[in-house]
Amino acid sequence: MSGKWPGGFIKKTAPTVVGPVDGEGGSASGVWTLDQVADYEQRGLWPKPTITFERRLYSWGFNNQGQLGQGNTTNRSSPVQVGSLTNWLTIAGGYFHTLAVKFDGTLWTWGKNADGQLGLGDTTTRSSPVQVGALTTWLDVAGGYSHSIAIKTDGTLWVWGENNYGQLGTGSGSGNTSSPVQVGALTNWAKVAENLERQSFAITTDGKLYGWGRNNSGILGVGDTTNRSSPVQVGSNSGLFPWQSASGSDQNSTGVSTDGKLWTMGKNDFGQLGKTGATVSSPTQVGALTNWSFSVSGNGNSMSATKTDGTLWSWGNNGSGELGNSSNTNTNSPVQVGALTTWSRVGAGSTWRLAIKTDGTIWAWGANLYGPLGQGNTTNYNSPVQIGSETTWTKVAASGGRTGFGVLKTDPTPPLTYQVTVANTGSGNKYYINGVQQATVSLPEGGTYRFDQSAGSNSGHPFRFSITSDGTHAGGSEYTTGVTTSGTPGNAGAYTQIVVASGAPTLYYYCSVHSGMGGQANTP
Repeated sequence: MSGKWPGGFIKKTAPTVVGPVDGEGGSASGVWTLDQVADYEQRGLWPKPTITFERRLYSWGFNNQGQLGQGNTTNRSSPVQVGSLTNWLTIAGGYFHTLAVKFDGTLWTWGKNADGQLGLGDTTTRSSPVQVGALTTWLDVAGGYSHSIAIKTDGTLWVWGENNYGQLGTGSGSGNTSSPVQVGALTNWAKVAENLERQSFAITTDGKLYGWGRNNSGILGVGDTTNRSSPVQVGSNSGLFPWQSASGSDQNSTGVSTDGKLWTMGKNDFGQLGKTGATVSSPTQVGALTNWSFSVSGNGNSMSATKTDGTLWSWGNNGSGELGNSSNTNTNSPVQVGALTTWSRVGAGSTWRLAIKTDGTIWAWGANLYGPLGQGNTTNYNSPVQIGSETTWTKVAASGGRTGFGVLKTDPTPPLTYQVTVANTGSGNKYYINGVQQATVSLPEGGTYRFDQSAGSNSGHPFRFSITSDGTHAGGSEYTTGVTTSGTPGNAGAYTQIVVASGAPTLYYYCSVHSGMGGQANTP
């Protein structure tokens, strides 16, 4: 017997939470309630999954600063894959720059860099992904107009880029930085906001929401319009927390608390707060419902949100059809987008939207200048239109700079498997590859190759790669690029696997314990 919550299971037979992320494996030990599990998943604390699917990154739309990551500045009106890698975990779009984290915990950035928002220690614009430092502990990222914010797996919060309004949260209202700097000393940061402009929002593990930076129209929700250069708790006076999500834009902010209530703050000239009335500088509840799951604010004075029943709602400015309700009429209260109950997630650009359904399809609507709707044209649409025909989209991000991003999950190509055995030929032990002693194998670039060491004769003979014949026994070093190992040689499930990188050198396989056992691996 098991208890199910959206995205995972708790098994009664074992006090272990088994929680797939986007259908992939991951677990956390201990006895958890369903509410605790759901709460942690919503805050981004659910265990990082193991890779059982390929996850390809695609981009489209405006590309004046190379923010599509295609190695050029050509606009694209339909999705184009970013490079050839298949291990992207999450993606975030700043206004003209982009941030992404891979499954190995590395952080990559590209696009405009005039204020150091790429975190690369300089102000040079990039049109292809470049790694930020060498750390493998990045977890969550978000991009503002010209700054970036990220959380590491140790719960620390880091920022870089423009700081004219104190949006870096380092206690100063000036002084840009082009490399990541830590915000305070806390180690309980859990999640950063979905959208940002020249302000920042982040949520702690106990559900407290903090904001800092530009506070025009009271968008920080702290009861005034004074800019802040250090994190200030949102809603602390009313005890309003815990929060499960937050989103900011140039004039407004929104969030959903864990009790399912929807909150807005900031300017209200188009009804974007979901109610009538003037600007507010503290969180104000939209209606009385308690079944909201996620909300997002667009820079074009409108908002969108999903409910737990899978419906999608929008309100505010609708001049470009960004509300998705087949009209161009503004509204000051949430209106449903169609009648479907299968919406999973929504992202907001300036005057357009990007959303995923539970069937893995991706949809867009609103303003289409430069092609962010992914339709192969620049025509506006005031109701959702599907992008392509794929059914395995798992992540979306929409930037204020009219750029769209998506992560497409696909089944990987099964690795080509070689069976490895060991036998003594009279002159010592030797590897046999598919029954051939010290066979020369061909491992073409881009392929995945597994050397199975399950046979008992492999015991005590770990299979490794080097660019030197006989590896470390001949003064060389182990080659580890794209190489993974699993299990103990001689036991079921043991193998060494390699994904051969583009431009890989000629390799040699060898035993890390005993010399003279290996052979050559060509990489054409």
